Amino acid sequence: MSMNIEEMDLRSAIANCVASTTPLFARKNQVVDVALPEEPMIVHGDQGRLEQVLLNLLSNANKFSPEGDRITVTTGGGGGSYRIDIRDHGIGISAADQQRIFEEFEQVHNKGALSSGTGLGLALAKRFVEAHGGAIEVHSAAGEGSIFSVVLPTRGTG
Repeated sequence: MSMNIEEMDLRSAIANCVASTTPLFARKNQVVDVALPEEPMIVHGDQGRLEQVLLNLLSNANKFSPEGDRITVTTGGGGGSYRIDIRDHGIGISAADQQRIFEEFEQVHNKGALSSGTGLGLALAKRFVEAHGGAIEVHSAAGEGSIFSVVLPTRGTG
């Protein structure tokens, strides 16, 4: 997997992804609230790969959330890393399923309208984030929505 690593501002990657997914959210009357800091979030990364990660997480939030839902994108930093949280109030993921959603070809919802996809999105997202020295996490409960977090080292640590 080749990557084009350069100094980049995560705020622009987030803004690009939210802008490009606006039509998805509009179709379901969903609102995306984004809270970005005023100061840059500089990392050494491949902007295209990191945008793929964020696009996957945003499209999953859209897919698994009800009509009219509010999805939030928040950021934070500290301890040598930046964190991006994407929260939805959708169907959620059971603790048992959280262990396998990052495996290739795994789909928790393999029947009905929610089964579209290859089961590769989260596996690739995990691979891309880890290639940047970061981690991807999920906090969820069935029926209560999900928070997917991407944690990436700041410019000074990588």
